[in-house]
Amino acid sequence: MPGILIVDDHPAVRAGLVALFDGEGDFELAPPAEGATEALQLAERSPPELAVLDVSLRDGDGIRLCLELKQLPVPPRVLLYTAFVTPTVILKGSLAGADGLVEKGAPAAELVRAIRQVAAGESRMPPLDRDLLSGRTERLSAEELSIVGLRLASSQVSEIADALRLPPQEVVARIGRLLARLEEESQDQDGGNLSAR
Repeated sequence: MPGILIVDDHPAVRAGLVALFDGEGDFELAPPAEGATEALQLAERSPPELAVLDVSLRDGDGIRLCLELKQLPVPPRVLLYTAFVTPTVILKGSLAGADGLVEKGAPAAELVRAIRQVAAGESRMPPLDRDLLSGRTERLSAEELSIVGLRLASSQVSEIADALRLPPQEVVARIGRLLARLEEESQDQDGGNLSAR
């Protein structure tokens, strides 16, 4: 199995995940990180093959961390781990390039299965309801909709850059701005209930 980087700001959750994966016997664990800054530093020094990221971190956002990790020379596969799987979280995770999403309340066996599937190159992103998606994207420009559509079709940043004739760094910047807008709009529409946690 690949080297796995666990990122969660709660010591008990980190310890539980480490114990779970150690108990499986065939996972190789990188030192866990408690936040986005530490995780990025660890990944730059010793790239993991797979990262398990809590969506909500004290020093940042696991979804934005996913976007940054995906820009590394050797990007890891990423499984997002969240207390609330909502349409906004699914959309934001897909935009960031996440390979999977699992709810924290899921049984341990489901988390292990998700790790194995993502490590094997499979997608574990839940499907998006098209009506809910249109409600989240109705205010986007044509170019922003193109980025969303290409990302939901699993296009890489380089492919989007080619399609839109933009530098890859600009595509990443635009995805970052889209993530911020989606977060603001979800808080406005839902009183914060759909924000990533």
